[in-house]
Amino acid sequence: MRWIGAVIALSCIPAVLLAPWVDLPFPHRLNGAAFSLFSPLAGQSKSALIWISFGSVSAVLLAFAAVASIIWRPIYLCACGALLIVIAYLALLHLALGDAPLLLELAHAADWERAAVDFTKHYISPGITTEPGMWPELSFETVQDRLASGWYFLGLGWYIATVCGIWIFWVGIRSSNKDSAKIVTSVAVAFLAVITCLVTIEPLAAQWSFVKAVNVAGEGRSAQAIVLYNQAIRLDGWYARNIRMYERIGALDAQLGRKATPDFNVYYAETLLSQTENILAETQPPLEGFRAAIGVYDNLAEHGPICELARKRAAELMTEYGVQLFANGAFGSAVYSWRQALIRDPNMWLAKFYLSRAYLDVGNYERAAHEAGELIASISDPVLQSVLFIDLGDAYMELGDLKSAHIAYYKSYALNYDVNQRGLASLIGE
Repeated sequence: MRWIGAVIALSCIPAVLLAPWVDLPFPHRLNGAAFSLFSPLAGQSKSALIWISFGSVSAVLLAFAAVASIIWRPIYLCACGALLIVIAYLALLHLALGDAPLLLELAHAADWERAAVDFTKHYISPGITTEPGMWPELSFETVQDRLASGWYFLGLGWYIATVCGIWIFWVGIRSSNKDSAKIVTSVAVAFLAVITCLVTIEPLAAQWSFVKAVNVAGEGRSAQAIVLYNQAIRLDGWYARNIRMYERIGALDAQLGRKATPDFNVYYAETLLSQTENILAETQPPLEGFRAAIGVYDNLAEHGPICELARKRAAELMTEYGVQLFANGAFGSAVYSWRQALIRDPNMWLAKFYLSRAYLDVGNYERAAHEAGELIASISDPVLQSVLFIDLGDAYMELGDLKSAHIAYYKSYALNYDVNQRGLASLIGE
């Protein structure tokens, strides 16, 4: 039994290193070896080896557990299992509360994935749908919401580490004497409590400041509300990267007559958008509001404390603007809009996804094939990959490469054979 336990522990080491700890539809999923234990990963490679990572620490603990099983030291098994549980718990806290750039990237990816599926339903394959396990809506409003949403994004590697930790701890507890088991358990519980306090104290304080600011603003004390909003931004990186926080501050600046602040410009741009959306629901006029809001954000992106946020928001609006143009039949203008979005934010994969279809509509089949092929290589969601293979197949059909088109349609159907009517119809030549 000792050797069996050691073999099981050792066999899990590649899984905790190479299996995804965080599921991202784009780019590839974040494996354990690349999931940094201390620093945010924004802007870093999602597959690079990081020596002090959740995966590497879990692998070391599994190796120690294997040795403890062979020499049969139950108390060491308890310690290794408890530490694995602590690492898994810390990974959840780190993702939900400690790495705001990564969580924001995940939140955007989830929204863009739904938008891509909606676009596909309208213009490519009416029967397409999201993965059954995909939550219809994620919330990030409170610390509790972020913990729940963070757990949703955790991948197979995290579950393997968690299950291994519980199993090793249980084996060690069963084989240890009661006094030693109580000591290890008490230390582990105390350590989990300390970690919880250290990681959650600032986000909870920021949440309190935010709620207080909303209440104070409702009472008409705009200046005090601005101070509280800025306090929330200082305490929690999630609020600092939320454009809605600056919109709220900008609305208060407007009440105070301060119209030269970056926050007021954010509020002004979002007001233009809300007016455009209300008018669009009734009359579908030209989208001057979109263009004006994008212009405001482009100006903010040139300099100032929120230039990076403004640049990304401009890219999002350019992408939404392109969808409106595409819906109105202005395919060439939509292509231009999505290319402009990618200039502002090269990581805006949703614009690239739209382009893979739009290039077909403007007759640029080589470019359509290039965009679809490039995105297929860098995306991990099977539903989106199946749609991109349809685009790739359509492009090859127009180029006269029937063999490559057939292969693309086959891969589309193989990836999503349940509701992929378009892929099946193209595969059999209907």
